[in-house]
Amino acid sequence: MFGKKAEAPNPVPAPSGAPASGGDFGVVIHVMPKDFYGKAATLNVDPPKPVTPPVAAPAPAPLASAVPKPPVAAPPLKKSHTPIVLAVVGLLVLAALGGMAYVFLRQPAPADTTVEPTPEPEPEPTSEPEPEPEPEPEPEPVEPEPANDADSDGLTDVEELLYRTDFRDPDSDQDTFLDGNEVFHRYDPIGLAPSTLLDTGAVKIFTDASVAFSIYYPTSWRASLNATASEVTFKTPSLAKMIVVWDEKAPELSVEDWVLANVEDVELDDLHPSYTKEGY
Repeated sequence: MFGKKAEAPNPVPAPSGAPASGGDFGVVIHVMPKDFYGKAATLNVDPPKPVTPPVAAPAPAPLASAVPKPPVAAPPLKKSHTPIVLAVVGLLVLAALGGMAYVFLRQPAPADTTVEPTPEPEPEPTSEPEPEPEPEPEPEPVEPEPANDADSDGLTDVEELLYRTDFRDPDSDQDTFLDGNEVFHRYDPIGLAPSTLLDTGAVKIFTDASVAFSIYYPTSWRASLNATASEVTFKTPSLAKMIVVWDEKAPELSVEDWVLANVEDVELDDLHPSYTKEGY
């Protein structure tokens, strides 16, 4: 109306059973009736009945393509000192290993450590006490041999020198007595009576208060008394010696019994009794 193009009325539903126009797309096109062209009219139109569209096969649902999820932003990492500490520790370990290797390589080759068996200690020798020196054995007495007597006067040639007599004359003082006989009776062999041996100075008498006897001995001899041992030793210039020993004898014992009881290695056959000038 009024020169304007009339608006398209509401579509009128097609009668039931009418074929749908427009193909198979389910689109219905309605055309305005001719009565309404160029005028206004009121048209009572029954409300359209609901049109049941034909059941069409549902179109296949498109495959949903996998849409990648946006990456989740990781929270910002906090700065850590662990790598630095590990690096420092690693450097220290490497330095220690290097130092050990250097020291090991610089060490000399180990010497042979073969352990020899320790010898058992030998027991110390016990020091035995040194034996006391044995006393030197007394020299065995030598049997005296008869000395040379050139003039056969009873005095040996050595005794002739001792008494200053003539070893070639048996009677040096020409008193008709042999020199040896005069000496035996203690007379002077080179002097006239009453001269004695003591007057010649060739002999002297050994006497001591502790000794109950006296002995004539040559002046050239040396006498030493050992009262404890009850002995007197006479030594000659030639280092020969004579020992006189005395002891007490019980009155009931004979001389032979006393000698056999107190003197070793003596036989009765070896004993020969003799007497002094005084009759002892």
